[in-house]
Amino acid sequence: MSLIGPTEVGSFYYLKLLYKIRPMSGMASEAELRSKREGESVLRLRSLLPGDVSPEWRALARRIMERATVNA
Repeated sequence: MSLIGPTEVGSFYYLKLLYKIRPMSGMASEAELRSKREGESVLRLRSLLPGDVSPEWRALARRIMERATVNA
C-alpha cells in the first residue's frame, strides 16, 4: 500500500510505467481476502502432495470442507 501526495505524482506515474504497476482503488473485501487465502492453501497443499491426487484424497478433502462450512 502506498499513499502519495501532490509532489510525488510525477514519480508515481514514472514508476507505474516502469514497473507496470496497477493502482488499486479501495481495500480488498472480506470475500476477496478469503478467496486469496483459500487459493494459497490449495497451492500449499498441492506442493506437499506428490503427483496427481487420488480419488480417496479428493473425497476426504470434500468431507473436510463440508464439515468446515457447516461449523462456520
